[in-house]
Amino acid sequence: MDHMEIKRLDNGARLVLDRRPHAASIAVGTWITAGSRDEAAAQAGLAHALEHMAFKGSDRRSGEEIARAIDAVGGDLDAYTSREATAFYAQILPEDLGLGLDLVSDLALRPRLDAQDWRLEADVICHEIAQTQDTPDDILFDYFQETCYPGHPLGRSILGSEASVQALTIENFKRFRAQHYSPDRLIFAASGPLEMARFEDAIAPHLPALPASAGGGVATNHDAPRFQASRFLQAREMEQAQILVGWPSVAQSDPRSYAYVLLSHMLGYGGASHLFMDIRERRGLAYMVYASTQFFSDAGQLYVHASTAAGQVPAYLEALQDLILRLPSLLTESDLQRAKAQFRAGTLMARDSVGANVRALAHHLAWAQEPKRLADILAQVEAVQLDEICALAAGLAQKPALTAIAPKAALPSLQAWHDGL
Repeated sequence: MDHMEIKRLDNGARLVLDRRPHAASIAVGTWITAGSRDEAAAQAGLAHALEHMAFKGSDRRSGEEIARAIDAVGGDLDAYTSREATAFYAQILPEDLGLGLDLVSDLALRPRLDAQDWRLEADVICHEIAQTQDTPDDILFDYFQETCYPGHPLGRSILGSEASVQALTIENFKRFRAQHYSPDRLIFAASGPLEMARFEDAIAPHLPALPASAGGGVATNHDAPRFQASRFLQAREMEQAQILVGWPSVAQSDPRSYAYVLLSHMLGYGGASHLFMDIRERRGLAYMVYASTQFFSDAGQLYVHASTAAGQVPAYLEALQDLILRLPSLLTESDLQRAKAQFRAGTLMARDSVGANVRALAHHLAWAQEPKRLADILAQVEAVQLDEICALAAGLAQKPALTAIAPKAALPSLQAWHDGL
C-alpha cells in the first residue's frame, strides 16, 4: 500500500486512502470494528441482522431506492459481517464518488430500523441459516469455531440461530448501534483515482454528529479466547466426509502470522504442496485437501480441510497424522521460496483490484493504528527463515481440534483417532 494516506478526524473516525491514479473505478466503504463477537449470547446473530436491516432503507431512501440508485450508475453495493467487523462498501466510477459514499453512509450510519421491515427480514435470515445448515462445507466452519472456542463469543455462529434471531427487536439493534458504532470504531476507506482532500470533502456531510471519541478504534474489553483441542462430530446421510483439523496459531497483529501463512502454503496450498502431493497424488485419499489460516485480534488458527469417502477416513487420518509428524523434517528451502513466491504474487495480483485494495486497507487498519505498507509486508515475509517455519511445524504435533460432518459409519474412526492422539 505504497500510495496510502491516513487521516484521523476530530471525532475519532479514520480515513484511509490507497491512491490509484490509473484505475478506472473507485472502491469506497465504511468499516465498523464491531461484529458477532460483540453480541450477548442471547442475541447471537444481531450484528449480521443489523447489516441486513441496513438494506431495508435509511431515513432518506427506501431499500428499493438504494438498489435502484446503485444500479442506475452500473455500480456494485455490498456488505458483510465477520466476528470482529461489519462492512458496507461500493465500487463505482470516479464521477459517482458522491453517490457511492452517500449510499454506504446510508447503510452504515442512517438505517431506519423499522419494526415491520424486521418481521420480514427475520424470516429471510432464518432461510439463510437453514440454507447454511444444509451445506456441510459451510456449516462445518461454524462448528469448527465452536469446537476451538467453546463458550466464547468467537465460537458462536455469525448468523445466530433461528430462535435467537426471531427474538431480536428493533430496540436491540438501536442499543447495539449506540454502544458500538462510535466514531473511533469507524473506518472510511477508498482505493482508486482519488485525492485525500476530495475524499474528505465527500465524507464530511455523512459523519454522524457525535462528540470526539478517544481510543484506537479497536475494542479492548474482550476476553481472549483459549483454544481447546476438543471435537465435534455430526452424522449425516452423505457420500463424502467433511473433516477439519486445526491448531492454535497467533493473533492478527503478531509478527509470526506471516510465518504461519507461509507454513500453510508449504503444507497445503497449490499442487506442489505436501498435502496435495501426499494425500491426493500419492495416496488418492481425497480430491479436495488444503491448509489455510484464520486470524483474529487476539487468537488464530492453522487448519487442514479435506473431503474424503467414508471408507477412506481411517486411511486419511493416519496419512495426515504421519505427514504432520514428519513435516519439520520434510520442509525445505525450496518449499519456503515457493511459498514466498505464492504470497508475493497473490498480494501483488490482488492490487490490480481496487475492491481488494480497499478491503485490505480496512482490514489492516482495524487492528492497528496504521496499515502496513506493501513494501513492509513483503519485506517481513521475505525475512522469514526456514528454521522459524520448522519450529512452528513442530508445534503441530500437539493434539488438534477436530470437526467433522460425515456418514455415520465414519464417526467411530474419527473419534478413535482423536482419542488416541
